[in-house]
Amino acid sequence: MDFPPSLPPPIPASKPARSSAWIWFAAGGAGLVVVIVALAAMGYFFMQATQRRVRATEAQAELEKVASKERANLRQTIENGNGAESIERVRSQLEKSAQKAGAGPDAPTYRSLSAALQKLGGRTHEYETAAQAFKEAELFQFKLASRKDIETKRKIVRDFLAANERLTDMIVHLDDTLRAELDANHVPEPVKSATVKGFSSTRRKTYDIQLHIRDTDARFGATALEALDLLDKNWGAWERDDSSGQLRFKNEALIAPFNALVHKVQDISAEQTKAQEELLAHSKEETNAAPPPAAGS
Repeated sequence: MDFPPSLPPPIPASKPARSSAWIWFAAGGAGLVVVIVALAAMGYFFMQATQRRVRATEAQAELEKVASKERANLRQTIENGNGAESIERVRSQLEKSAQKAGAGPDAPTYRSLSAALQKLGGRTHEYETAAQAFKEAELFQFKLASRKDIETKRKIVRDFLAANERLTDMIVHLDDTLRAELDANHVPEPVKSATVKGFSSTRRKTYDIQLHIRDTDARFGATALEALDLLDKNWGAWERDDSSGQLRFKNEALIAPFNALVHKVQDISAEQTKAQEELLAHSKEETNAAPPPAAGS
């Protein structure tokens, strides 16, 4: 998906605008969390004694099949902005594993992981809905028919920033969320500690990159609000050329601050794209390093 469309070039057009999937790439930060959670779900089982690992082998293989598929399709998930759907597929597999375990000791752990994923999926869906509204608003095209349109677009930006903040909070406190679910399902302390340890160590591999992407989203939103404020305070001192997409300012003193905002968006775009590619590279490494499915699974 080409998102957003090319930004209006600065005025004067001293630097060509760059086009890249800056907001939509952010959804991939949530998408990769899904894969990490799926792998972390198996972390507990890998830490157990040989006798327990044999009993869990089939469940491990089934989860790994789902996780491998999600990793392979991660770029498409990012571009389509359907990370919540990816999360639901992994969560569904965890539920199936819990049902298969029946009254066995592994079932509560699977249910806990599924519940934690459900909460992550809810936040991801909220974020993706807000990101879609941001995209459709074409904020950096500055198509403002009246001054009232500015406040409408401000609300879209604020909703996006709020959704991004809630998703960031969920990612930061995901270990605590899992621990609370393990407590709710009365998972014994040794198993709970091992599960959280395996979960945490796995997802921390890309934790800093994910938070970096969330931070770039926050800066995108803040820059959008700055641009809208500039145009609002100077309403009537600028006009949009629909044929070129350029803004033309009657007051030349406004050209430099407007150019600075356009350049800031371009720089954040490049920064976020680089971070997203790092996540994709990590996903590829995880796919190559993934254990083969168990025999007979």
